[in-house]
Amino acid sequence: MRNDKNGLVDNQVNGPGKDNPASTTLYAYLVDASDAVAFKVTVNTDGTYSFPLAEVASTYTLLVSTSNVALGTTPPPSASLPSTWLPVGETYGTNNLAGTGNEAGTPNGSIKVTTGTSNVTNVDFGIQCLPNSDSYLSPVNQPAVNTVITLSGGINPPVLSGSDPEDCTSGCVLSTKSVIIDLVPVNAELYYNSTLVTSGYAINNFNPTLLQVKITAAAMGDTSVIFNYSYVDAAMMKDPTPATYKLIWLRPLPAEGLQAEATLSGDVSTVSWSTLSEQNTSHFIVERSINNKDYAPVGKQVQAAGSSAVKSKYQLTDDIAGLVQQTSAIYYRVKLVDIDGKTKYSNVVVVRLSAQMQVNAWPNPFHSNITITVNTEKATAFRIRLMDVSGKALQQMRKEVSKGISQINLNEFERLAAGVYLLEMTEEKSGNKTIQRLIKN
Repeated sequence: MRNDKNGLVDNQVNGPGKDNPASTTLYAYLVDASDAVAFKVTVNTDGTYSFPLAEVASTYTLLVSTSNVALGTTPPPSASLPSTWLPVGETYGTNNLAGTGNEAGTPNGSIKVTTGTSNVTNVDFGIQCLPNSDSYLSPVNQPAVNTVITLSGGINPPVLSGSDPEDCTSGCVLSTKSVIIDLVPVNAELYYNSTLVTSGYAINNFNPTLLQVKITAAAMGDTSVIFNYSYVDAAMMKDPTPATYKLIWLRPLPAEGLQAEATLSGDVSTVSWSTLSEQNTSHFIVERSINNKDYAPVGKQVQAAGSSAVKSKYQLTDDIAGLVQQTSAIYYRVKLVDIDGKTKYSNVVVVRLSAQMQVNAWPNPFHSNITITVNTEKATAFRIRLMDVSGKALQQMRKEVSKGISQINLNEFERLAAGVYLLEMTEEKSGNKTIQRLIKN
């Protein structure tokens, strides 16, 4: 069997074929009926491969992987690709008696091949690199309630941007492209084309002049507004690690240069902060949150310097063992209380609990299809249920996912009535459960 053209091509929507992903050596394997590697070749740098000695009238599983195993051994996991690369489809090719056209089901970097007396050609694998979204920290003049800020660049805060190996290799603003607003601000309102945006909101043909932040009274005690967004490329693949867009404004503090940071060691967070100078300061209170919205004091008050013209450093430790199973991130801020009782806040800092997996469903609202992105540190399996608001299961299934980033596609919801639905994801091994509210339009 031989492949006369590029054996690794990107989805046609994303343009011409690519070389081996991230310049990594990629192997093609033919696995026989006994589940042993019968033939093995190194994929060429142009993405082609060939098996000239494959037997006629035989059935194999053809797969690609970065893993290097010997002939006669158990095959490696298929589609073991560099980080952020994903399989997007497989094609049976020409003269393949196992099938024609594109293989049905979830792409996994493997496909059946049954040989006859003619060469089997053009058995292709589609793989692509996920897009990347840019984070921003943009200063603005301290706003008043009902101030509207347009995120369109120029004298305004910068336009949403990102990069993608197929669509904009050197980076680009996301005008005319697709964007998901993953998480809206907790202390302000986000509007697109005068419509209030909710978390998971999908925008096609993005126009930056239509994206605006409206300051509400909830932001008056803060010094920043934050939301998260993701670039969706032309193949409808979403950045699995949303970017953070943060607007900040500076306000005079009794302590100049109040700046905090946090580190995690085991189950103990250490919050450290410093000031460049202080005047009439009384004490500090460290506050903690698991949603970056509801904060509560932790530990004891820390005495402030009072008056100081030199840099002062402080820290407080926090045992978070009881929170590990509740959240994937813990947020901290430091409240400064001066002698007359006035309070000011530091920046918000976060510690990430890497053991927690990330699950996200989009678009929201949806029409006919739902894509679930899962980022996990080990292979696992999920029980998935789509329910109405009464808890009645409308669709349920079990899906296995590999280590790293996986995508699960649910479809054929055109006839589903418009309204609110719940997507429940339960990991079989741990029993950890996430529920996401989705809207059908």
